[in-house]
Amino acid sequence: MMAIHIPVPFVFLLRMLSGFGWKVVPLLMFSFAAGQFAGGKLGEQMIGKF
Repeated sequence: MMAIHIPVPFVFLLRMLSGFGWKVVPLLMFSFAAGQFAGGKLGEQMIGKF
């Protein structure tokens, strides 16, 4: 599943270029987990419709 890993370098570069450093890591981790959870639920609903 490359879809999970493709955004990682972009997020790393944006974080470094923006100057946030390590302060935003917990927020990013929560965002990634929430996105995976929401995507899983949405996928379940989409599969159920077809």
